[in-house]
Amino acid sequence: MLKFILIFIAVIYLLGFLGRLLIIYWVKKMAKQAGFYQNAPSNQKEGHVTVDFNQKKSKKFEKNEGDYVDFEEIKD
Repeated sequence: MLKFILIFIAVIYLLGFLGRLLIIYWVKKMAKQAGFYQNAPSNQKEGHVTVDFNQKKSKKFEKNEGDYVDFEEIKD
């Protein structure tokens, strides 16, 4: 029973140690990847600005679509 407890504690300790190493590796990898996207060279000259304008499509209603109801407000 004592042997089992010692092995269990050793395994938990090793998993914690390996987990820390994997997390450190993963964080460094993500930071490197984020830096790559942040410092990516652009195809445009410095100071050149391009603005793309997308017009919103106007809603088109057909004459036979829906009904207009004329109403009056009634005061109580």
